[in-house]
Amino acid sequence: MSKLIYFRADFSNDYGMGNINRSIILSNIFSKKGYTTKIISLIKENSKETFNFIDNNLNKNFIKINHETELMSYLKKDDVNCLILDLNEKGEYQELISYIPEITMMCKIICFDKFLYDSSHFFLRVFPFGDLKKSCTNILRGLKYHVFNQNVVAKKKLKKPLAKIKNVLVSMGGADPNMVTPEILKILSSNRELTFHCVIGPLFTKDNVINIKKVIDENSNCIAWHHPKNLSGLLLICDIAITSGGQTKFETSLYGLPTIILANNEQEEELSRVFEEYGSSYVYGISKNFISANFKNIFENFIKDKNKLIEMSKIGSNILDSKGGFRVVNAIIDKINN
Repeated sequence: MSKLIYFRADFSNDYGMGNINRSIILSNIFSKKGYTTKIISLIKENSKETFNFIDNNLNKNFIKINHETELMSYLKKDDVNCLILDLNEKGEYQELISYIPEITMMCKIICFDKFLYDSSHFFLRVFPFGDLKKSCTNILRGLKYHVFNQNVVAKKKLKKPLAKIKNVLVSMGGADPNMVTPEILKILSSNRELTFHCVIGPLFTKDNVINIKKVIDENSNCIAWHHPKNLSGLLLICDIAITSGGQTKFETSLYGLPTIILANNEQEEELSRVFEEYGSSYVYGISKNFISANFKNIFENFIKDKNKLIEMSKIGSNILDSKGGFRVVNAIIDKINN
């Protein structure tokens, strides 16, 4: 039986890097179990930020394509065991969708999240956000299947219980498509009792970075961190967080950081509600609807109730563990071998 696994995952200024990062992590786990993996991405953006991310994060098993016909050529040429789709449900994938019936004749298809939610062509679906709204067979469901970067997980044991609010993590994902980071810093930096640690992602636009730098130059309590490899160091330093609705909300929950979530899109907002329902986070809404005065009031009320923040911290650190990636890989291997 073939031990070649393809991932089809994209990243962009619009959708960020959550999908591609998850594929990279799973690819590494599969490799340690003797599988050969290839990550295939359709790159539409030719920005300097995109090429820098490719050079710094993706190795020889990465394949850039311009059309889905190239994916089909690879599938026809190679003896592929399964194709793992990790794609944003809001993306434009009509060409890929048209090929899915043909792909099922070549290999098994495994799909993450809600991409092609109604399709019956998938051998297995992974939905690590809790319950779906309707029944679905062959699904790995729930937060225990969330895939963490193991470098982040390794330092979690060093995190001290929440005691005092001094440091705030501001991380709007790898791209910050709605460019709200400078606005957040601008309205909150007047609180000189707090230090704001701002993450600049690898896909931030040049204009966004210039605006962030301008705010930081004017405020000594704002610090910029340029696309760190992972957030473990900042998660140890910071007490609370303001994040997008992507991967980072899982990491702040794991480390017990009470979090205000500004989703980058409707999908992120919907999935972030799971954390709000548990009680570890507060969902502001979608970042494109950001209103400065409104957000400042919400933030000030958020940090007032220390006892509530301590409770949120305890809840967050208890709803997740670090083994989701291994569960996913083991379940996929078990499924495709039986």
